[in-house]
Amino acid sequence: MSLSVLEVMSILRPMEQNLARLGLPAYSRSNDDEVWQKWLDSLASLLVGSSPTSSNQVCAVSLSLLQSRCIMTIAFNVRPTRSGDVPKLVHSIWNWMKDASVLPGEDSKKNGELFEIILEASLDRIRRRLKDKGKFVGPLIAKAEEANLTGLQKTFLMTAHLLHVDILQRLGPDVEKPDFRMASKAFRFRVKAYEAAKSKLEDFYWLHPFESQMAKSGAKLPSLVRYVDKLQKPYSQYVLIRKAVRKSFIRDVLSIPLHVNVLPSPDPAPGSAFQSMVNFETRVRSYLTRALLSYSADAAGSSFAEGAIDSFWHRIQKVADANQGQLPPLLAVYCECTLLCHHLDLHLHDIATSTPEGRTPYPYFGVSKLSCFQCALYFQAYRACELGPSFQTRGSHAEVFACALPACDRGHDKTDEAIGNEMGAQLENIIGQLLAVEINGRRKMSLSSIDSTGSSPPSDEEYVDVLKTRMYQP
Repeated sequence: MSLSVLEVMSILRPMEQNLARLGLPAYSRSNDDEVWQKWLDSLASLLVGSSPTSSNQVCAVSLSLLQSRCIMTIAFNVRPTRSGDVPKLVHSIWNWMKDASVLPGEDSKKNGELFEIILEASLDRIRRRLKDKGKFVGPLIAKAEEANLTGLQKTFLMTAHLLHVDILQRLGPDVEKPDFRMASKAFRFRVKAYEAAKSKLEDFYWLHPFESQMAKSGAKLPSLVRYVDKLQKPYSQYVLIRKAVRKSFIRDVLSIPLHVNVLPSPDPAPGSAFQSMVNFETRVRSYLTRALLSYSADAAGSSFAEGAIDSFWHRIQKVADANQGQLPPLLAVYCECTLLCHHLDLHLHDIATSTPEGRTPYPYFGVSKLSCFQCALYFQAYRACELGPSFQTRGSHAEVFACALPACDRGHDKTDEAIGNEMGAQLENIIGQLLAVEINGRRKMSLSSIDSTGSSPPSDEEYVDVLKTRMYQP
């Protein structure tokens, strides 16, 4: 009994496997035009901050250069509540870049205008961070100042505190009408002082005792450096845009009129991937057995194979039992896959209609976050099928989220089928590899428990007996 691609992705997360260790697909930026690629990532992140919808919002951005115009296409996981602000912000930044590109050099006043635009767009994000994560800063620094610190450590604490307090006073939740011009000047000054103080320290382990005192019971350890680094993210975006303006590729693009296209966000996924739980265990076990056999006949023949499959199945069953006999519902299609499918549709349409001016975008999609495992796999399968132009993203964190797959236009059903088949083949190989790793780990565990001094190597059956003994010890 086979499983669909979506069904396989639904059972993958409950397996609780570290997929990063397998060296799975993760398309990262290339060295060519790295500043431009980082700028696209930064723009995607800025658009998320300017259009708050949920904490899980993600944005993807592409840029297509035609003879008569430049098209920026934007996709979100969830449609922004203020979607009309998105084109407005993009055009504001684009117009600033166009003006700055013709200047002979850096202009302080002009740079200030850019940072004001970014601060205003980032206000909601800044305020959320101040409110949700900034409460520990004052007490932590107060405790640290009581300790015997070096002069460089004290300077770092002072600059971090001043940056936090200045932003709080100028842009905090209690400020009704922020003065973005003055905030821009103060922000840039404080960030430069903070970065200078930070660069003189080799490590920040000395902060850990004070951060530990700030952590609530069972709570994640707060990090002063991580907090301030994320708080000053608008400054990093500001720097990247300034650098991008100096790229010759950008200067050429800026001379062409810009059109902004915000794609419709995908509808929520239709519940669980398993429409029926009939023969659920039989189907899952059969799939796991086939995946292991296709990956390694030797591993499939091991006495540990049954135990490895049992282990994976019980993890899946535990999640289903906790969810009233169902696996968690699928998430909606993620934005980078929506963007890829959109450009594939355009590419296939241009070929079918012999359109003289193709709409192939720059081969890099800016994304506000690292992609999940499924999105990276979708890009990998698309590339393996050689269906159209190849694209890169900033990479993948290899974590599993059971999201749905995008569908191309109805006339391109074979394209969806090809990508789905390729994903299915790669998923089967990956799960087979995971099972083989589990089998190898069980073998090593049993070996460590057997005293083989002067005796012949134990058989698989002996390994299993030892493993069971260890597993069921109180």
